[in-house]
Amino acid sequence: MSLNGYDEVAVNTYTVTVFDVDGNILSQTAAPYSYTSNDNYCAVQDEDFYVYAGGQASFSLSASGYIGLMIGIGPSPEDAGNITDAGTMTVTGDGSEVTSNAEVNVGENEEGSLSVLDGATLLITLPDSATADAAVFGVDQGVAGYLDVSGTDSIFEAGGNVDVGYEGSGFVTIENDGEADVMSLDIGRLFGSDGTVTVTGVGSLTIAESLQVGDAGTGALTVDAASTVSVGGDAIVGDNGGTGQVTVTGDDSTLTTDGYLDVGDEGSGTLMVEAGGVVTVGTSLNLGDGVDGNGTVTVTGTDSDEDSSKITVGTFLVVGDDGKGTLAVTDNADRPSTPGNPAEHDAVCPRNGIHVRDRSAIHAGRYGARP
Repeated sequence: MSLNGYDEVAVNTYTVTVFDVDGNILSQTAAPYSYTSNDNYCAVQDEDFYVYAGGQASFSLSASGYIGLMIGIGPSPEDAGNITDAGTMTVTGDGSEVTSNAEVNVGENEEGSLSVLDGATLLITLPDSATADAAVFGVDQGVAGYLDVSGTDSIFEAGGNVDVGYEGSGFVTIENDGEADVMSLDIGRLFGSDGTVTVTGVGSLTIAESLQVGDAGTGALTVDAASTVSVGGDAIVGDNGGTGQVTVTGDDSTLTTDGYLDVGDEGSGTLMVEAGGVVTVGTSLNLGDGVDGNGTVTVTGTDSDEDSSKITVGTFLVVGDDGKGTLAVTDNADRPSTPGNPAEHDAVCPRNGIHVRDRSAIHAGRYGARP
């Protein structure tokens, strides 16, 4: 793990505070530091940084910059060739906690990996004046950054935007009851980047504001195994020439947006709802919204209880506005409505109607689609 690019484990102008299990300060320094292994608090082992059960580490913003914590920074010009190994940071165990009030970068010049496990917490807060992202995974082209949040009460929380694949490759997994709460999320942000987010094993991802999947780059979001993703604002899949894919699959797997969901805005977007997955859109669902947009939505299959995959739309479903859109409903997902409760069984349920524009189509499966 690197904190400023001059050494694998070092602090430049940033302050590092290490606490014991009772909250007492064990060490506070703004100079290069190292710790030996200790199962009660923080340790550096083989150029990796660990926070053990009950330990706490705090990384605070310096007056000279916004970068609070970097993992996998690689060599700096002042220290060229000295740092070649990937950086790893592991926060594990009930009560273990790391906090940073500045940006966290994982995978800058070298591969980086951050793990929050077994009831641990990692919290990123930004001052009101900060303009940087809260966290970036896969900063530079050709470099990978990883985040794994796993285990009951394991929490990753970022009070700002999180990029998964900025110019490089980002991989985020939230699993086994793990939780992530972020202000906004951008998967595959810039051209040439790629990002993958997987929420599985009853994991949960809460996004307070906006979600973008394939924003100039290539992005993928998968929600499965009874996991949930909720977006407090709007979501766009495929924008700015990017390619985005969202898959919601399996029993009790859900994606919910309070605002609109655009699939293929000014890029190529795909939404797959399968094997009983459920998507709920607060306002409109738009396929191929922009002139250069191409959006495809497929709703297919049932879960283990034979409940259909389903999309519920708060207002309008628009298939091909200024671009091209395709909606396909197949393999029993579109079972017919029952009297008195049509929305419970319709595969796609827009409350205010369906609009199909030029160059666009709806393909119905076994029973046919019904507005």
